[in-house]
Amino acid sequence: MTKRRFHWFSHRDPLPLTQSMARESALELIDELLRLEEESHPCNGIVAGKDEKSRLALMEVERLVEMLAGWAIDHQIGLVVNGLPGGAAFPANGKQTDTQRQADDHRHEDAASEYEFADPKINRRILAAMLEHGPGPFPIPIVIEATEALISLDRGETQPFVRPVRGVGKEGQAHTKWMLRYWAVLHVDFFRGMNLKRLDVLAKVADAYGVEPETLDGWVADAPKQLKGIRPVREMKGYARGAGRNAYLLMVTGQSSDRDKRTLKRISAHWGESALKHHGSEYRQVSRDTEGSVVPLSP
Repeated sequence: MTKRRFHWFSHRDPLPLTQSMARESALELIDELLRLEEESHPCNGIVAGKDEKSRLALMEVERLVEMLAGWAIDHQIGLVVNGLPGGAAFPANGKQTDTQRQADDHRHEDAASEYEFADPKINRRILAAMLEHGPGPFPIPIVIEATEALISLDRGETQPFVRPVRGVGKEGQAHTKWMLRYWAVLHVDFFRGMNLKRLDVLAKVADAYGVEPETLDGWVADAPKQLKGIRPVREMKGYARGAGRNAYLLMVTGQSSDRDKRTLKRISAHWGESALKHHGSEYRQVSRDTEGSVVPLSP
């Protein structure tokens, strides 16, 4: 299981050093965000590429937040992992409660760095806490509804926000399987972008998933229809192919800067061997868990 995040620098380094590194990288990201906004602004009259640039901008914002407030995210995650309520407030009289004193501890940040996200109940609470404390781009009504729905699951209540639609799919965990198949399709394009032959790639990805190459080839053909309105399969296939090309060029030409090294590491972690192994293992497990199960269709 992959841990939460790759640190841009070690939190054990001296603070002036880490802040200097973060400031330099943050300014690069801010310049990139301003460039994307300028190129996509309505006053330019240019529409082509706006959707791609909007997604790139959100990815860059994620990196910026991770770089500058990753420690805060880890602290809030650690609170949940250690069983403390997030956002423990000061009482009106200004005196700390026992909970607040326990919350003010570096051990929570360490707990987050070691947590492997294997417990669905804790994961739901983490997601609820992060939505509550840092909703980001999500509209507040959706944040409130999602937070309450996630927390209610621990009390045996299923609110409409997380209630499944009945009668869709003929196999157990149909959506989970197709999302993992979707990743298999993207892995095919990523490794093709890395200049590997198609038959070799099909064999590689199929082996990781425990299926025949012909089965995988069928997923490639069926994915756009199965995930219509859920995932932009054709577009993401192109994105994965491009990520593979970038990784290949960085590997062939060598990483001339620290930024190139970070880029290759990020691409590889998202699309490469470790990600393929993770998705393949999940698919094998889901297939074993649902072997022979059928979800009845509603009349």
